[in-house]
Amino acid sequence: MTRSASRRSTIRSGAERRRAARRAVDVYLMPAVVGGGRGDVEEVLGVGRALARTGYAPVVPRVGPRAVLPDRSFDWSGIRITRRVVRRAPRAVTISSQFGVTAAEGRDEPLGRAGSWADARAAVERAYGPGQVLHLSLEEFARARPVAALAEERWRESGRTERDRRARRRSRGFRREIEAFAALYRKFRAFDRPDVLAVFPTFRRSARFASQFPESVQVGPLWPEPRRRPRRMAGPVRVLWYASPSTSERLAPRLLAGLSESGRPVRLVVRSPWPLPLRPSATVRVVVARTRRREAWNREWDRTDLAIVTGTRSLLEAIRWGVPFLYFNGVMGRGRSTRRHRPEKLLGLLDVLRASGVPASVRRDLADVARLRNVEEVVARWVLRPRGIGGRLRAEIARGFPPPFEDAARFVVAAVGRFGAGSERAGDLAAALRRESRARRPSQGGAPSKA
Repeated sequence: MTRSASRRSTIRSGAERRRAARRAVDVYLMPAVVGGGRGDVEEVLGVGRALARTGYAPVVPRVGPRAVLPDRSFDWSGIRITRRVVRRAPRAVTISSQFGVTAAEGRDEPLGRAGSWADARAAVERAYGPGQVLHLSLEEFARARPVAALAEERWRESGRTERDRRARRRSRGFRREIEAFAALYRKFRAFDRPDVLAVFPTFRRSARFASQFPESVQVGPLWPEPRRRPRRMAGPVRVLWYASPSTSERLAPRLLAGLSESGRPVRLVVRSPWPLPLRPSATVRVVVARTRRREAWNREWDRTDLAIVTGTRSLLEAIRWGVPFLYFNGVMGRGRSTRRHRPEKLLGLLDVLRASGVPASVRRDLADVARLRNVEEVVARWVLRPRGIGGRLRAEIARGFPPPFEDAARFVVAAVGRFGAGSERAGDLAAALRRESRARRPSQGGAPSKA
């Protein structure tokens, strides 16, 4: 056999193996809003679209009275909706937002109500049998932090000062509190189920979190699909604001003041579930964007010069599509006691920016706006000179994970393919993937196993 014929045979046999793996596993998506934003749903559907692009046929099983479907403003490309579970393959994978909250069975205890997808999950398990269903749980972004930091976050958000928190750490009851928090954390993330693979997308891997919760798998972000932005056209500066935090009303007048101070004509597009005090000025035109289909939202991104982002999805969209951005996820308290709401995403971002060589002035501007500090000055400066940081940032994030764990969608596609191609029971494969997620990159002295 010639070398070219051998190569064609290898390519053909590889493609055949992948097709056989896809025929051997059915994929069920269970999207649900957990934290109040649209990002929880978009993550599950985004993974579904990634699987559809590689040849799978993901379905959303609308089974049971609690299974509420998200609206049609999301991108459903390649995803079907079905009212019953039909076994077409020997094995199945479910993909949900925070399985322990949305798909676990009910418990006879406080906060023990069954999740909205519990009926559908049970139907899948009955149809395929023990060991033949792997549950992939997409946990909240950037929450892979040491257990003490997770537990102490409640004290910070409640307004306790740093001095009070230091005293609390030295108290006798703090260790018991940490132990109780860790036990509840395991319960409500279904860590006791070996067939649940809890996937924690994040900017930076935490070795302490991995050692404290070996049931977890840390991966890189679930990036939006790439888009090619058109060339910048003449006209006003286009600013896009995803104003989902309830305290966006405190940012609104200061944001408008900063846009006006820039002296440039500005078109501000705002998407918010809340009515906001948005009074246009001589140079600032305000457009309120209603909920609409995903493609229309993406077109707004294509024309945006500066974004004000919040939470996870809009932050990752800005990074992935190379749009200069400032970050505001809400605040609590006033005056000197003003503190950021859920700052872990920003803190992780600032850490990666520091490692990738982004100037301290850019990091300081991001930190200031998130705290409602110097907003007018920062916004005016960024309208005149926006700072794009996406390319360097994505490369720096990927360096911290062994392949294919550097990209959440890539990891899920690999895990589903491996489950379909192999004979391992769901719990055994989940255990193997957990071990491999903690392997070091080859450049760091270790060779990770392939997933």
